[in-house]
Amino acid sequence: MICYHKGKYIPQEQLNLAVSTPAFQYGYGVFTSLRTEEGEGKLLSRHLERLKSNCEHIGLGFPQLNFADIIRDLVRLNNSPNLRIKIILYEDLNQQTGLIVIASQLNIYTSPISLTVISQNYEQNSFRSIKSLNYLENVLLHRQAVAKGFEEGLLVNSHNLICECCYANIFFIKEGTIHTPIANNNILNGIMRQEFIRQHSVIERDILLTELTTFDQVFITNSVQGLVPVKQIDENLYKPLTVLH
Repeated sequence: MICYHKGKYIPQEQLNLAVSTPAFQYGYGVFTSLRTEEGEGKLLSRHLERLKSNCEHIGLGFPQLNFADIIRDLVRLNNSPNLRIKIILYEDLNQQTGLIVIASQLNIYTSPISLTVISQNYEQNSFRSIKSLNYLENVLLHRQAVAKGFEEGLLVNSHNLICECCYANIFFIKEGTIHTPIANNNILNGIMRQEFIRQHSVIERDILLTELTTFDQVFITNSVQGLVPVKQIDENLYKPLTVLH
């Protein structure tokens, strides 16, 4: 796949990052992932707004570039209108902001998935709401879930409040009403989460782990997969999801 780095379009295997950069040494950077549809980055402006806000939070400069054109070029060079795009901003060796835009194949869940409760110690901190390059916790928790035979992991704090999934936000439906955990410092307020709430009536509230047995339907959202139905969380089974957009 062709990617973008240092103003050039190059094959992904030629991407490199010096090990002495703060990005590699300390995870000093932020990222966002999205998909393209018909050659355009879906909700790109919203992703860039969050990236800029995250950069300001950690003291990283935000580059004044035409990201839409970069993504269009990647679509053209990779000869595919539907890609997974990852935009990474990081501090380089000169204390300037570096940019990598990685394009990869878009793989979408084609059927409802299963989740397992993977952590009950997902506490509030100031970085939960930032999509930083320090994403190791999410990666390891997701691998634990997959090792247990599930596609995703459900994260819970020590007060037994449901937070989010490793790579997605979560929504529950009970008697036709949609509920989701509050977007405080316990979760990343995903772009797709925000967009869904903007378009639908959703109750944001604290949701206890013990409530899993009371819901009729469940789904998760993120900017690559979109909206994905959940058929099971541990031993709890849920009804097929009615059409939601």
